[in-house]
Amino acid sequence: MKRFFVSILLLLYFLLSIPIKSYREIELSGNDSIALSLGDIDSSDLQLSQALQEQHNNYLKKVYALLSFIIILIIIAIIISIWLNYKKQIVALSSKKDKTHDPKNNSPNHSNKKLNQEDNDLFIALEDLMIKEKIFTDPNLTLNSLAKRVSISRNQLSYMINRHTGRNFNYYINEFRIKEIIRIISNPEYNHMNMEEIAEQGGFNSRSAFYSAFKTHTGLTPTQFKHKNLP
Repeated sequence: MKRFFVSILLLLYFLLSIPIKSYREIELSGNDSIALSLGDIDSSDLQLSQALQEQHNNYLKKVYALLSFIIILIIIAIIISIWLNYKKQIVALSSKKDKTHDPKNNSPNHSNKKLNQEDNDLFIALEDLMIKEKIFTDPNLTLNSLAKRVSISRNQLSYMINRHTGRNFNYYINEFRIKEIIRIISNPEYNHMNMEEIAEQGGFNSRSAFYSAFKTHTGLTPTQFKHKNLP
C-alpha cells in the first residue's frame, strides 16, 4: 500500500511539472513578445504573438482539466482500494470467528482423545474392582483410599465418576452396595440374617445410612421391598 501511494505522488509530480514548465515558457515568450512590441515590431507581429499566447493558455487549461480528471480518478481508486482492504479484513475476521465456533474445530485433538481413552480405561478398571472384587463392601472405603487403589488423585477420581455416571462418589458406591443387598435379600440362603447383618454384608457400617441409601435407590424401605418383591 505504501508503494502504491508513493507511485501516485511521483505520477502527480511528473504531470504537474509539465504544465508548470510550459507555463513558464509561455510567460517568457509572452514577455519577449511584449518587449518586442514595444520596440521595433509592427502591429501584425504583435497580433501573432497574442494569438500564440492565447493558444498556449488554452493548451494550459486543457492540461489542467486533464490533470483534474486524473486526480479524481486516483482519489476514487484510493477510496475503492481502502474499502476493498477493509472488506477483506472483515471477511477474514468473520471467517476466523466461524472457525472458532465451528463444532468440528472444537472437537478434541489427538492429545485430548488420548486423555479421554486413558480416562475410559481407568473407569473400566474401576468397574472391575467394583464388580469382581466388590471393594464397595469395605465399610471404611473412602474417596482417598479408592483413589490410591486406582493410582490417581482424589480429584481425578471424583471427576471421572461424575463424568461417566453423572453421580458423586457416595451415590456411586452406595448404588453397588444396594444392588448387593438386594441380591442377598433375594437369596433364600440368607434368610437367617437380619437387616443389620445384611447391611454390613453390603458395606454399610450404620443402620441409618443403610436405610437412607436403600430408600434413595429403590423408593422403598428394606422391609417394604422384601414384602413386595419376594414370596
